[in-house]
Amino acid sequence: MTTKPKAWNLKAFAQHFNTTEDEVYTVSTALTRVMHAHPLPGHAFRKKAERAALDGFLRAHLHELPACVADAGENEMRMEALSGLFRRIKSQGMVYLLRDDGEGKAVRAE
Repeated sequence: MTTKPKAWNLKAFAQHFNTTEDEVYTVSTALTRVMHAHPLPGHAFRKKAERAALDGFLRAHLHELPACVADAGENEMRMEALSGLFRRIKSQGMVYLLRDDGEGKAVRAE
């Protein structure tokens, strides 16, 4: 089992999800769609209760995410990485412009 990296970056997320960096972008885009479709209150998710709520939210919407994270409900390491990716997208103000073809492009939120 892989250990938690000191710094989360694209390569670390790809290793944790056991996939490619391109697939991490796909997961990010899908997470952004979930965030827009089912908004959560503006938490930083630093407190244990807030993180538990985030895990519950992610478990409820796993069916909307790519197959590479489908087992995050049973795999704590993958759930930790998925919630970390969610928090990173939210904290950095990253939004993905959703085009009709499903592709996303990262831009700073205004």
